[in-house]
Amino acid sequence: MITFTTALVLLVLGYAVYGAFVERVFGADASRKTPCYTMADGVDYTPMPTWKVYLIQFLNIAGTGPIFGAILGILIFVFPPLYGEGYEGFTSLMHGNAQELFNNSLFYRFRDIDWVIILFVIATMFFKVIAMSTTNAAGGVGGTFAPSLFVGAFTGASLALVCNTLFGWEVSIVSFTLVGMAGVMSGVMNAPLTSIFLIAELSSGYGLFIPLMITACIAFAIDYYLDPDSIYTKQLRQNGELITHNKDESVFVFLRLDDLIQDDGVYIHPSQTLGDIVQIMSRERHDDYFPVLDNEKHLLGIVRLNDVREDLFNPQKYGNPITRYMLLSPDTILQHEQIQSVLRRFDENHVWVLPVVDKEKHYLGYISKSRIMTAYREQLVKISQ
Repeated sequence: MITFTTALVLLVLGYAVYGAFVERVFGADASRKTPCYTMADGVDYTPMPTWKVYLIQFLNIAGTGPIFGAILGILIFVFPPLYGEGYEGFTSLMHGNAQELFNNSLFYRFRDIDWVIILFVIATMFFKVIAMSTTNAAGGVGGTFAPSLFVGAFTGASLALVCNTLFGWEVSIVSFTLVGMAGVMSGVMNAPLTSIFLIAELSSGYGLFIPLMITACIAFAIDYYLDPDSIYTKQLRQNGELITHNKDESVFVFLRLDDLIQDDGVYIHPSQTLGDIVQIMSRERHDDYFPVLDNEKHLLGIVRLNDVREDLFNPQKYGNPITRYMLLSPDTILQHEQIQSVLRRFDENHVWVLPVVDKEKHYLGYISKSRIMTAYREQLVKISQ
């Protein structure tokens, strides 16, 4: 209790002292409005009530431990096999001793009742997933390999217990436990051969080799049909960082949008006229693309050469405001966006050039489809070599 109280006091003091220190060092200006006011749109930029701001800060700083810790503590108290990696739990099932799961449990005195054993094993399997997810969400390491074996073992044992209790069969809990481990491991990790030989080694023989092969292959086929990525590669593919045997996809992994952005430094202000564009074209190298920016470099629209071509050689129209020729960009590319996503934008909008902006809509430059294709060909040559 003394340690907890001391930590709580230090947390409050740190919040007050560190906040004041940071404010003094960086010179925070209370009169300066934040983007939620200057760029308020009711969706991404929306002011929050003060109480909600403090609630979020509290949860981020001190909420994960008490909240997720309490959840894990309750689950482990009710279902002791959830503690740690769970090796003791599925080891008991591998030896056919389901009653050992009730050690140090509130349900210890019911360990000889068949339907209680079934419900306990199924509940433990279900809450193992919750415990693993809770641990990861709290910043801990919930693991992947051990939980997969755990869930597989308890799934197989549950099926064996149900068959023996409800149908009077005499199937082996040990065999179903081992086969279940191979099935879940094969599906989660997309590694059927690894699961087959690993579980065969755990069984100290190859008597289950055929059931292991059938289960692992079926699990792998179903999982691959639903999602071709394993738990290890899914996030890499979502981030565009997965290198595969497909050369087309592998090339895009090495292309970075920041390296392909072009910016010739030619900008147009909405107060300028057509005559200003003529002067810019006469002294600056330019493409068929002129971004229209405000004083803070926010993208307002674009002017294309084809849209002003008819009036370029008519001096009487040089006084026309540029806003008369300005068009809204059909789409914008966000900074650090994946190249595959950028190419889809080009195809959807049937254009060859799109502006690149940051999250605050500040103009960073433009990206052209031809530049991406050139970089793609260059990178493909490097990979082929």
